Amino acid sequence: KIISANFIKNDRNMAFPNTLTLVLSNDCVEVNNKLNIPKKYSSIDVIDGQHRLFAYTNINVDDTVRENSEILTSLIKFRDATPEQISKYSAKVFRDINSTQAKVKNNLIYLIKYDVLGDRDFISIAGKVLLQCDKAYQKALSNMLLTNSLKKKNRLNLPSIPITTIIDNDLVPFLKGIKTDKTEISEQEFTRIFGHDRAYFKKRPMQFWKTVKLIIEKYFNKIQRIFPEDWKEDSDTYLQSSIYYSALIRFLRYNLFDLQKELDDMNTELTNLKTAVDNIVNPTNSPTFPRSNDSIPSVKRGVGKVFDFLKTPRAI
Repeated sequence: KIISANFIKNDRNMAFPNTLTLVLSNDCVEVNNKLNIPKKYSSIDVIDGQHRLFAYTNINVDDTVRENSEILTSLIKFRDATPEQISKYSAKVFRDINSTQAKVKNNLIYLIKYDVLGDRDFISIAGKVLLQCDKAYQKALSNMLLTNSLKKKNRLNLPSIPITTIIDNDLVPFLKGIKTDKTEISEQEFTRIFGHDRAYFKKRPMQFWKTVKLIIEKYFNKIQRIFPEDWKEDSDTYLQSSIYYSALIRFLRYNLFDLQKELDDMNTELTNLKTAVDNIVNPTNSPTFPRSNDSIPSVKRGVGKVFDFLKTPRAI
């Protein structure tokens, strides 16, 4: 809307200073020295410049402008590639173009690394875990995360939660079996928590992400049950943020890895945490982590400070 109103201005002569990057499907062919792009779904993939192109669909843009505007583009065509290969190569081009840009784009790159790019590193597995948690039915993390650039709000009518902070700070260390003091747990401890050792999961990445998804899902289901006021629609809570989600996963790491507790023990730990924070905040049918209370750390204080508070709650 902003691009449409402030740049296009319903003027077909306006031209963007930079090009759109498009990948052509096999349906796009050259006819009489002109490129013929069929008017059907997936004839092209827009790798960079989606928002500039989408601006032309705004109601304030006249059909005449849409039909006669000229847009500079950079075209990519993968010769002799199958549709599946084109999709994979397109994703790699998208990653290469956007990997050094804004975090919201890194957020999307993390989500496509496993399924589209075929990567099997810890970041791709972490992205797959959160994507599947978001897709799950009637779970704490269902439809809560930023898994689509167009999904601005989650099911609580709050901003969808970006995954980059969660993955970079705490979910990848969780997958690696790294304590909060940055030392590695033993293979025996890793097996106790995840069911198999690291070597086993290295050969079976699908089983690894499914195992971790189950742990994260069960953990956040406990959090939702114990902190119900922080999980209501339009709730004014710090808990629904990437900083607090990351700190809560670090709290899980601390208990499972550092203190060698079991997942079932988190019921007691989370209940004790709620009691301690409630004594500071004194909520009445309201969130335990209200944004309006200066006695608890805001998201501006970062993951480390929030984790310290979760570990030892005290008024700041």
